[in-house]
Amino acid sequence: MFHSMRGRATLGAGEIVGLIGPNGAGKTTVLECLAGLLPADAGSVHWAGEVLDFVGLSGRASALAGDLTPPEKRRLEVARALATEPKLLLLDEVLTGLTPVEAQRGVDLVRRVRETGVTVLMVEHVMEVVMPLVDRAFVLHLGRELAHGKPADVVRDENVLSAYLGDRHRAA
Repeated sequence: MFHSMRGRATLGAGEIVGLIGPNGAGKTTVLECLAGLLPADAGSVHWAGEVLDFVGLSGRASALAGDLTPPEKRRLEVARALATEPKLLLLDEVLTGLTPVEAQRGVDLVRRVRETGVTVLMVEHVMEVVMPLVDRAFVLHLGRELAHGKPADVVRDENVLSAYLGDRHRAA
């Protein structure tokens, strides 16, 4: 396994670093540990704060993705996207099928992402979860825009009510 003589190896932003040595020295093994493909015998890898803390998965850092629970896998998907430092984050039903507690954690996570300056576009079908979270909403129906605007206005839109609830909402 790779050991730094100083006990800690660092890479600077924008730096090109070579890892050299003869065949069998462990170069590829080091890369595989850094990529998370192999567990390290000792030590840890930290890159740009490792977004796992941000999404609440730092306690599961050594777990294989396949061993995570469904809500943890969704947070891992967000962490993988955030690791690329996006300007726009596309989320496709990351809150769907979660328990109320997990959905609230997801809502809190999306809010924290927005606070970092990242624009978020969410696809969700559960209006009760997404509407309190978003600044604006677009409602699609049969491939066309049905309505858009502030959440409070969209949920009162007659076209939206008819599409979601049918004509029975008129009687209510």
